[in-house]
Amino acid sequence: MTIKGFFGLTLGVSENEKELCRRYYEDIVILSDQLKSKFALLERQLLALTEDFHATLCSDESDEVLLTPAVQKPTKEQSYTYEPRSH
Repeated sequence: MTIKGFFGLTLGVSENEKELCRRYYEDIVILSDQLKSKFALLERQLLALTEDFHATLCSDESDEVLLTPAVQKPTKEQSYTYEPRSH
């Protein structure tokens, strides 16, 4: 055993670590592709809106509209269901 090995300083990477890195990289690539597609969808949706709507969003008068929620949040009693959970 060398001094580097004694202190845990190894320069090589095990096959398990390489496989784990490959899997993480594949997961990151998949997630980034999904995020890119969601951004593309958002871009298409925003481009489909009329310029009047964009002007309304950018105006100072739209602040009250943006601050009020479009859908009321359900209360705790409304959101709880009395059914068994599925696993």
